[in-house]
Amino acid sequence: MTAKSAVARVVFKRGKRIALQAFLDDSNLTHEQKLYALECIVSQVLALHRSGRYGFDIYPGKMYTVNGRAVFKPCLAQLQNTGVLPIRPGYSAPERYSGEMTGPWTDVYALSALFLRFMTGSAPPPAFEREDIMIQIEPVPEKIRPLVSIVAQGLCLRSEKRPPLDKLAAELKTLLPAADEVKGKAKKHRFFRRRFTAAFCVLIILAGGAVAVSEINYAEALKLIQNGSYAKASRALGGVPAFYRDTKELSLYAQASGMLEQGRYEQAAELFLSLGSFRDAAGMALLSQYGGALQLLETGRYESARTAFLALGGFEDAIQMADEAAYRLALHNMKDGQLLEAQEALRALHPYKDTKELLSNLDDKIFDKARTYYEREQYEQAAVYFAALRKNTQAKAYGRVCTLALAMQEGCFSRAQYEELLRCAAYVDIAHFALSDAVIQLFIEGKWNDGTDTFTLEANGSISSSLPMGEGEHFFRDTALFCRQNGREEEKVILFGYINNNTISLYCCASTATYTLTRQA
Repeated sequence: MTAKSAVARVVFKRGKRIALQAFLDDSNLTHEQKLYALECIVSQVLALHRSGRYGFDIYPGKMYTVNGRAVFKPCLAQLQNTGVLPIRPGYSAPERYSGEMTGPWTDVYALSALFLRFMTGSAPPPAFEREDIMIQIEPVPEKIRPLVSIVAQGLCLRSEKRPPLDKLAAELKTLLPAADEVKGKAKKHRFFRRRFTAAFCVLIILAGGAVAVSEINYAEALKLIQNGSYAKASRALGGVPAFYRDTKELSLYAQASGMLEQGRYEQAAELFLSLGSFRDAAGMALLSQYGGALQLLETGRYESARTAFLALGGFEDAIQMADEAAYRLALHNMKDGQLLEAQEALRALHPYKDTKELLSNLDDKIFDKARTYYEREQYEQAAVYFAALRKNTQAKAYGRVCTLALAMQEGCFSRAQYEELLRCAAYVDIAHFALSDAVIQLFIEGKWNDGTDTFTLEANGSISSSLPMGEGEHFFRDTALFCRQNGREEEKVILFGYINNNTISLYCCASTATYTLTRQA
């Protein structure tokens, strides 16, 4: 490998993504190239820390490289107030397992684990399996040995012992310039190999002219970027060598800004994130993600928009816009007849805009839909909708009757369930159930009369009546009393009709007369 190849800023195929794990395992790349890629991540996280954001899902599987720069899309949900990030064995700090307070030191642990992966080829064991407070890092190539101490401190199980991220960034800065020094020595060596002073002078003149032209184009590009002419700025930077000042980074910045202006928010965010702490790239990345979330909202992808806004945390009015996305999703669900989903979303939002009125209207629609299911004897679906009306006493009664009706269909109905059914009669018409096969004997049990005629059903099942019922074995079926004679012939003798809980009608088949009897205490 030549001296030039020791310089981290090598030329990669433009725009090609390489998974970070594959990048770190590539034996054709130098340590300096890999350090340069990791330094981009450290710079990006450091910039986010300085803006008050921390608690990211840092591990190689979420990262990749573009043009030799490592990139990762940070989940901006902070651990202490918007949920728990996935546990990444080897990369998650011990406080992530224990539920203790997290902070920037939690990211320091994950980044140190990432550097250990680079230095030794493997991540540390999961934090809960470690017994050593300080991890031992051996063996390590000589060129990166200065990192051993700072990485070992970063992997300390005790968070207060971990160094600040600035210290790791500073240590990296001391290693990376060494590659530039090698490059400088190589240039010096070539310089002394020049044999002709005249040729050297010509080169100096040409170089001076090139520098002057580069400076003019560079200054023009800066002015164009400030004026929002990003395409022109990119063309101006095309005439500036990539090694001149920060031309490479500025060119990517102009390209990303142009994408942002064109509404290509995802691509813009990726490019800005790849720039780490360059200029205001971190803030522009957030602005790009915010624009992408707005685009999702405007195109009706409300759930995705809400997720994107929540990921932005406290940036601008992202939290309020997440509420707006949820509100629009609820309206969309109402329109599509997804009433329970809409109700859940509106309850989570209340109070917001006209959610109170919407919830009231929605409750009426849910009750009507529940009644429709109930009347169709689709009791399971009806029960789900009635249960959603938590403050509606009648809905609660209907829901309980649905549960009892399902028990009746299964053929197992107890006296306690029957008594509960009677209590629901204050809110629900139970006539449909009172004379069903599962309930009729429980309902009719007792003494009934109209002052002249009587009908009595004892608890043991014996029946007596002043009405003609025939001789033989009596039994109930299909709201009627039957008489079986000689063990074979069945004859319907009385038909029952429900009037209310304490009044029934009896049609006597033998006399073809109807009697109205009331329950006796």
